[in-house]
Amino acid sequence: MIQIIFGLYCALTIGISYDEIYHHESGERRLKYLFSLGQFDYYNVLKLKYYSGLYDTLSYLIVSIFPRNYVYEAHHVVNFLVGISGLIALKKFVQILCNKKISDIFFLFSFFSPIYFGNVHDINSVFDYYNN
Repeated sequence: MIQIIFGLYCALTIGISYDEIYHHESGERRLKYLFSLGQFDYYNVLKLKYYSGLYDTLSYLIVSIFPRNYVYEAHHVVNFLVGISGLIALKKFVQILCNKKISDIFFLFSFFSPIYFGNVHDINSVFDYYNN
């Protein structure tokens, strides 16, 4: 429980990264393109044919519910919730393969690893790419 509170605190207090504005705008453009049923002129789909952007689009749809002043904080919370959901699912999988003690150790190491939470958005982008 302490880890989840710490994770939410970090999601709300860290600043924006160098590519976060791009992903936010990409999600906005893709959502406009989808809602216009392909008539939106300011988006070149072929330019990004190897980057599906499903995560950006869904993230923008969820984040658009929040006030404009808290867009990036809301995006961080969405990323955190996706990341923690993935960790919980992997913890359950490790528990099936091994035992509860090993799955708890796996969860703690993975939760505090910047390799996992630092790249949650990138992991989701790779997942998007292989599902297209």
